[in-house]
Amino acid sequence: MLATKRILVADVRDGVKTLESVIGTSAKIIGTNTLNEAISLLKNDVDLIVCGIHFDESRMFDLLRIAKADPSLRDIPFLCFRDMNSALTLSILEGMQIACKAMGAVEFVDLFNLKSQFGIQQADEQFQQILMNLLTSSAS
Repeated sequence: MLATKRILVADVRDGVKTLESVIGTSAKIIGTNTLNEAISLLKNDVDLIVCGIHFDESRMFDLLRIAKADPSLRDIPFLCFRDMNSALTLSILEGMQIACKAMGAVEFVDLFNLKSQFGIQQADEQFQQILMNLLTSSAS
């Protein structure tokens, strides 16, 4: 049943590859690296939007704002995440998490930190569980 679920992944190429690896065959990944393409792909009945903080020169908040402002897209769960190391302090990351939720995202997942804490395999399993829970709860 979940094999037909569609996840729009808006991120740099490595972030899209990470999601493809994490989700496997449990859902269809539709990857994009640009804001304009992401906006057009949103019209294709996606069940979940996953956006990385490095998407299109850090335009994650732009995509989140656009998705939540559109009544036809507003109810699609939007998850923000970080997969790559970046020169962001803990307070900046906490601020991003607060901002994401305030703007309507269901969650901000710091996958890079999870990998540092638990190792790649366990972090990926935790991330996959979060994604699958969101797909299950977003019955189309």
